[in-house]
Amino acid sequence: MKSDEYNRFCVIYLRKTFVMAVFVHWLKTSVVTRNKHGLCMC
Repeated sequence: MKSDEYNRFCVIYLRKTFVMAVFVHWLKTSVVTRNKHGLCMC
């Protein structure tokens, strides 16, 4: 595996993990906001 291919793979992987983390965080906040009792869906 060449270094530029590895770097590209790292960038794609980091971007995917970042998007997933933001999505999960948004899901949690939206669920907490929607839930009147303030229960956490963890």
